[in-house]
Amino acid sequence: MWHGRIGKDTLATKIYNGEAVERCFKYRAWVCVSQQFQPKTTFQRLLKQLLRNESEEQDEDTLVRKLYQVQRDRKCLLVLDDVWEVDHWNCLRRAFPIAEADSKVFLTTRNQNIASRGYVLNLKCLDEDEGWELLQKIAFPNNYSQGIAKWKLLKLLSLENSIVKELPPSICKLPCLQTLNVKNTMRLPNCIYKMKRLRHLFMKDDHERVGGEKLKFEGLNELEMVDDIWVGDVVDDITHLLKLPKMDMDVNTNREDGSTLFRRLVMCHSLHYLRITHYRVSKLPAYEVQLYENVIELQLVGTRIEEDPMEILEKLPMLRVLGLWSNPYVGREIVCRATGFPELRELILQRLLNLMGWRVQKGAMLNLSSLLNAECSKLKMIPNELEFINTLQELRIISMREELLI
Repeated sequence: MWHGRIGKDTLATKIYNGEAVERCFKYRAWVCVSQQFQPKTTFQRLLKQLLRNESEEQDEDTLVRKLYQVQRDRKCLLVLDDVWEVDHWNCLRRAFPIAEADSKVFLTTRNQNIASRGYVLNLKCLDEDEGWELLQKIAFPNNYSQGIAKWKLLKLLSLENSIVKELPPSICKLPCLQTLNVKNTMRLPNCIYKMKRLRHLFMKDDHERVGGEKLKFEGLNELEMVDDIWVGDVVDDITHLLKLPKMDMDVNTNREDGSTLFRRLVMCHSLHYLRITHYRVSKLPAYEVQLYENVIELQLVGTRIEEDPMEILEKLPMLRVLGLWSNPYVGREIVCRATGFPELRELILQRLLNLMGWRVQKGAMLNLSSLLNAECSKLKMIPNELEFINTLQELRIISMREELLI
C-alpha cells in the first residue's frame, strides 16, 4: 500500500518482469483499474492476456467464469494496478479462486481498507540518507549480503544477476524469509535447512558447497517449490522433500540413468509440478494408482525416453499441462489413444528429432485448448483427428516441413 508518486509502478513492474517470477508463472496478466472503474473491461483485458484467442464479445458472467477457470487450470500471476475503492475490489474478487489454486493476485492501491485484506507492503518516501543507503546496498551487494541478517522482516531475497559469489552463513538468521533466489551465487553454506519459513528456493546446477557438505533440507516443512535442484552433486537425499504436503520441483542429476529417481518423484502424492531437465530416463514407470496421482504439470527436457511416453502419460488423471522438450523421446512414433489425457489443456512437442508419425484416435485429449508443435523436423503430418477436439483454441506450428501445410 502506498501514496501517489512513490514508485509503486516501478516496484510492481520489476516484480512482474523479474526472471524468477517469469519462471514461476508462465501465464501473467496486468491491468490498470483506476478511478474510471469498468469491471467488464477489466475482466476482458485480463482474460485476453491469459487466453490470446479468446473472444471479447462475451457477457460479464461468462468472462468471470472463464477467468476463474483458467486460474484454477494454470498457474497465473495477475496484477490489478491502482485499485481505488473497496467496492471495486469486492466486485472483482469473484473472478479469482483465492486459496483454491496456485495462481496469485497482486494489487497496488492507495486505500488502506483494501490493503488490510491481504499481505501488505507499505512504501514510504526516502530522505537523502536513506536513498544513499539503498544505493550503497545495490551498488555493493557483497557488503549488503553480509549485513542482511539485520533485516528481520525480510520475506524475499533474490541475488540473481548480482556479483555475490558466496552466501554468508548469516543468511540463516532471517526468520521470516519465504523466497530465496541464489541462481548466480556459486558457493552455498549448508545451513539453508535452518530457514524454517522458506517456501520457494531457486538454485542452479553447479553450486559449490562451503565445507564440502551436500545441502540438507530436513526442517524445511513449509517448502513448496525447488527450482533447478541438482540431485547427486549438490543434494543427495531428497527424502524429506517427498514427504511435504505440497511440492513443485525442477530436477537435474548426474546419474547415468535417472529412471529410479523419476519413480521416486512420481510416487510423491504431494507433487503437483515436476520438471525433469537433461537427464536420461530410459523408461517411464508403468502407470499405477499410487504413481503420478496428483501430477498436474509435467515437463520432460532431454530425457531420451525409449518407448512411447504417451501410453503411460495419457492415463494420468490430473494432468493438465504436458511439455516434451529437446529430444525427450528418441522413438519414431507417438499415439494418443481414445479417452486418453482426459484433463489435458496444454500440449507442447518440441524437438522430437526422430519423430516421424503421430496418431490421435477420436476421443483423445477432449479438453485440449493449446497445442505447440515446434522443430519436429521429421514429422510427416499433423493428425487430421485434431479436428474432433472442439476445445482447441490455440495451434502453433514452428519450423515445420512444407508438406504439413498441404
